[in-house]
Amino acid sequence: MKFYRNIEHWLFWVVCSLVFSILTADNVFSWHAVQLHKGTDAHKLSLIFIPSGFKPDSADRFEYEVAANLKKLWQNNFFADHQQRFDVFRVDDQYDHDGYIKTDARILSLINTQDDCNFGNSRTCRKIHIIIQNESGWNETSWHFVRLRLEARNYYTLAHELSVHVLGNLRPYNGPIMKDEYMSPPRCALQNYTYTMANAHDRDSNEKWKDLVKNPPFEGAAYCSHFFRPFEHSIARSSRNRDCCPVGYKSAIIGLAKRTHDGTFFDELTKPAVKITGTLPGNCSRFVEFNVTTSDISGIDRVEVYTSVDNREYRSLAFDRTNSSRFRIDLESLSGKEFWFRVYVYDGAWNYWGHPDPGSQLGPFIPKR
Repeated sequence: MKFYRNIEHWLFWVVCSLVFSILTADNVFSWHAVQLHKGTDAHKLSLIFIPSGFKPDSADRFEYEVAANLKKLWQNNFFADHQQRFDVFRVDDQYDHDGYIKTDARILSLINTQDDCNFGNSRTCRKIHIIIQNESGWNETSWHFVRLRLEARNYYTLAHELSVHVLGNLRPYNGPIMKDEYMSPPRCALQNYTYTMANAHDRDSNEKWKDLVKNPPFEGAAYCSHFFRPFEHSIARSSRNRDCCPVGYKSAIIGLAKRTHDGTFFDELTKPAVKITGTLPGNCSRFVEFNVTTSDISGIDRVEVYTSVDNREYRSLAFDRTNSSRFRIDLESLSGKEFWFRVYVYDGAWNYWGHPDPGSQLGPFIPKR
């Protein structure tokens, strides 16, 4: 009887193993990548090109797409200057036998099966996976990989996706974000990070970037026609443009330093320490005063104050580039009955303290009439 039980157990595990093998067969393949470029810097990222929708007999086509996108990438000013900060690999395995476009879940499964990370929000991951999809259409960056379609090779698309949406996206590191500067006024109402965007401003002024840009700003940014961008032609405006503007360049180099743990330059994630004193909310006189005292190991870049009048949209009011900032605001000049204020503090590594941090929103202030 015991012998038969052992046979039954053995058959049970054999059947389970076969079922498991069938279910997981689609996820099993060897991952072999050819290195196309070797960076010489100690602090660098890996760019890994992966095919999707290329049949086994179209390997040459995939290789051409990779080479064409890389050629454009190295022509961009930022990536040309920092080419030594990147290793580049091309996955050459013929795993895409059916030639189908893989779903996002399938691509993510492939990455997770063969690699130890996908970049997402993780600062510990120093690999950026780039899917080249064998079809026409839009290009995009998800939380886990960059997706390029066939037209990407004709423009500076890869430089756009990497500089604006991967390196310039500082949200994972307590910092502002870069954003496509395409004008689309209907989308304006959907924007709710205007005040932490590195390359958009709600005033016709370069005060936000005066250390980087000397020319007047240009209208049309952040999907809003009444917002302004720092430069007329930049890769953040369109992937047809080759170079990053000075603001985009600084965002990219800060993001690169933080992702590669480059302690010699902007490798710092701590929000500034901030203390605000001054006029208390409630009934007040005509003038409101704020004293913003702050410190940070990388220094303070700027302090910003925004105001909402009678519950309308917050708009910028004042900028200061000192470690101890004093703001005296004449409420009569703002023409309203109730006022709220938001304070934002940026350090030298563009980490910021501000909404929704407690204490960054002040109000309501109701002046006596």
